[in-house]
Amino acid sequence: QGISARAVIPKNDDGTFTILNIPQTRYRVEMGAGLPTNLYVSDVRVGPLNVFDSGFEVGKEPLAPLQVSLRSGAATVEGVARDGSNKPVANATIVVIPPDGRRENRELYKTAKSDASGKFSVRGIAPGNYKLFAFEGLAGGEFYNARFLSKYESRGKTINVTQGGTSMETLTVIESN
Repeated sequence: QGISARAVIPKNDDGTFTILNIPQTRYRVEMGAGLPTNLYVSDVRVGPLNVFDSGFEVGKEPLAPLQVSLRSGAATVEGVARDGSNKPVANATIVVIPPDGRRENRELYKTAKSDASGKFSVRGIAPGNYKLFAFEGLAGGEFYNARFLSKYESRGKTINVTQGGTSMETLTVIESN
């Protein structure tokens, strides 16, 4: 559940911030579009517990301090989206999707659009293993839905991105209509 569409800016030199009057429910940390592309979220903790993939509960009891760790050295995936005839596809949605056990963590998903010549660049990716897809005709975030993705899973390209690395890929676009 989102708290708000506005940015939460740290008010102290040590990076701490406060968000007041949060409804009781389950939350996950997602960084907004303002995060520099060379940074990625490397960990999220509530007290000693790692909650990066699982999220955390805000309830009646005070929450232990929430710690969001950022690291420099985010990876980049660049390439070209092509159709079945090997022609470049403009405006394809390129999606980097985490492995099965981490798919509830939307912070690990990264997207971009291909340009008029089919070229794309996806930035801000945490190092690790992913599947890479190029879709045509998506309305929104369908790729977050396990049932939707299961129809196309075998057509994703398995990639491994390294700290600060750039991967070059050619993708065949999947028509998702």
